[in-house]
Amino acid sequence: IQEVIFNPIIWDRLEPSGMALLPLAAIDVQKFIGLVSVISQQLGSDDKQQRMHQAFERLIKPQVLAKVAAEGREGRMVRIQFKNNFDAFVRDIHSFLIVK
Repeated sequence: IQEVIFNPIIWDRLEPSGMALLPLAAIDVQKFIGLVSVISQQLGSDDKQQRMHQAFERLIKPQVLAKVAAEGREGRMVRIQFKNNFDAFVRDIHSFLIVK
């Protein structure tokens, strides 16, 4: 996660990172939420922390993670949806973290 959040040139790693993140998040949602908290604390300002949490809330849909965990696989449609959501998430995060 940190590789695609804090680095400005990540577009070649974006899809593999998202596809690796989906099953990991589905396995242990609480641990993933804890990771988000740790990462957001590194951002400094309360505004950036709040924006990071909001972006993660839009990325991680509980019903999607529950389906992945229950079925033991992602499925094509879930992977496509998550890929699109992850791309939007990274673009959103970069809009306020990466300043050119």
